[in-house]
Parts: sequence; C-alpha cells; structure tokens
Amino acid sequence: MPTFAFYELSPGNRPEGLARLISFLVSQGKVAVFFDEQAMIARLGECLWNLPPSLLVPHGVHGKDADEELDPVILYPPGVSTQRRIVVLASCLSYSEIGEPDLVVEPVSSDPQDKKERRDRFKQYREEGKNPLFVSWKEWGSSGSI
Repeated sequence: MPTFAFYELSPGNRPEGLARLISFLVSQGKVAVFFDEQAMIARLGECLWNLPPSLLVPHGVHGKDADEELDPVILYPPGVSTQRRIVVLASCLSYSEIGEPDLVVEPVSSDPQDKKERRDRFKQYREEGKNPLFVSWKEWGSSGSI
C-alpha cells in the first residue's frame, strides 16, 4: 500500500507552489503529476520552466513530448495509468485509477474550497486505515532550497 501525504503549499499562487513542491519531490525519484484540466497542465509546465536555475526540473507532457525513461517529471491528463513510484494528484482522481505508486502526494492550497476537498479526502483515507501524513510547507520548504 502506498504512503499518502498531504503537502501544504506555501501561501500564494497554486501553480508556482505546486512547481516548487514537484522540484522538491524529484530528489526522491521520478514523479507523475495528474490533472483534471488541460489548461492547468500548460500552466504548471510554464511554472516548472520558470523556476530558479537551482530548482529547474526537466519535464514533459504525456502524449506530446514526454520521454518516460529520461524525464524526471511527466504531466498526465486523467484516464492514463503510470508505473512511476511518486504520484502527485492535483485532481479529483483516486490513486487506484492510476497505478500502484509508493507515494501519493496530495497538494493542499490556501483556497478554502481546495482545503475542504483535501480535508474530506484526508478523512476518507484515515477511515480506510491508510494513515495519511500532513506536511506543512514550512517543513518541506525549510531545506533552504525551496
């Protein structure tokens, strides 16, 4: 069973915070990021390219320019499965729809509606016996590189 972790994004713009979180996660292994909306995929791709040079993360979009072997980050639309070990769910998808990852990351933005949806999912995981973790942006961002 995967580890489930809810990562709080720093206050501010969600795509930039998500890009920084992904840059942090790449140090743990190859990352798959799932979205509901094509527009969000494009926006995050732009944010990943605009990170400071020390945080820059090469990435691709599934079905377009992604190289499964080389790209540390691949952005996915719904309806696709992956063998990647780290999965970021920036969508309403269930982890069971995307493969069998080791780590499922659910980013939590400062948006009240997003917080409510993630809180409900956190409670659901807990009720299912999954023991999810909550990581504040102050904790994962304290390494000095983010």
